[in-house]
Amino acid sequence: MVKKYTWDESIATGDPAIDLQHKQFFVVLYDFAGALERGNGAKELRKLLIFLKYYGEWHFGKEENSIACFNCPMAGENIEAHKHYMVTIDSLLEQIRISGVSEDLAHSSYEKLTDWLVNHIMKIDMANADHIKSCKDGT
Repeated sequence: MVKKYTWDESIATGDPAIDLQHKQFFVVLYDFAGALERGNGAKELRKLLIFLKYYGEWHFGKEENSIACFNCPMAGENIEAHKHYMVTIDSLLEQIRISGVSEDLAHSSYEKLTDWLVNHIMKIDMANADHIKSCKDGT
């Protein structure tokens, strides 16, 4: 059984556009978890990674611009985390190109990607959201 993750209000940043974008990451990974359960992970992995690569680039740009406007103290750490995500995606795509794809690779990729997403939102994005909220509240 594959652990499935869903977005909920406990990880809302308070920025409706960013929250909607985060929800999309969860929707895509939730759907991929279903493919893994059906034994179709290998078939769907490359498509997932390509989507996550380009969607991630777009989302990270939006998020980094928002964070820069508020001089968030974790902005640098956020950018480095985004770079790490992109390197991970590129590395997985290169592994597929060189060695092909397997259900094992699909499962391990899912674990890496969901771990990164959940930890990133819970630690870095939520810290940035708290800073932005305090700026808006004047505290």
